Amino acid sequence: MIYPQLVEYIKKSLEKKIPLSQTKQSLLTKGWRKSDIDEAISLINKNQKNFPEVKSKIKNKPLINYLLILGIVVLIFILAAGFVIYFAMIMPKEISDIDILQGVSIKIGSGKGINFNFDNEKHRIAVTSINLDSADITVYSLPISRTFFVGQEQGFDLNDDNINDLSVRLENITKQKAIFYIQGFFESICTEFWECSDWTVCADGIQNRICTDANNCGTETNKLRNVIYNVYNKKL
Repeated sequence: MIYPQLVEYIKKSLEKKIPLSQTKQSLLTKGWRKSDIDEAISLINKNQKNFPEVKSKIKNKPLINYLLILGIVVLIFILAAGFVIYFAMIMPKEISDIDILQGVSIKIGSGKGINFNFDNEKHRIAVTSINLDSADITVYSLPISRTFFVGQEQGFDLNDDNINDLSVRLENITKQKAIFYIQGFFESICTEFWECSDWTVCADGIQNRICTDANNCGTETNKLRNVIYNVYNKKL
């Protein structure tokens, strides 16, 4: 005799991938007759053609795996993009040599800073605190700490030659960020141009002359070379 509840039990066991032999043994233990169990299995085989529900689940496994892998790839991509954006936000900004020479406005938040190069050395301007109408900054690598009020401009001597190399002005404070106008003053390269007077009359085997740099560079890098050149030309 076929019992619907018996058929349903066997179907559910097969969907859970429980071995048929184990299911049969369990039913026999519970008091079901072997003939009734066999009839229920035959009915399932006949109506479902070797359990198509189970087969369809197995057949759909590759699709499920593909969707799972696709989801993992998309998640990794989103996380990677998030890390790139995060590090781009926390990485210190850098002002190019051209921008700092021409002058540039930079918005800096408290605890943030910008990097720049001067005289082949790296420097940094860091904002240590921002108030309603003032901001505190520190210029490295010296370091030099100053307080700026809105509209105030101050100079910085970066190479300790008693000449200001950097001008910083606090233009405004908005949304907890300070807007600074920064400009560097780079010294142009001075080329020496030495001009020498005629040699004096030889006295005791010694001749003298006076050489001056027409460009007033304040250096004597090419002075000796200029003297040797003129001596050589005189002999010619």
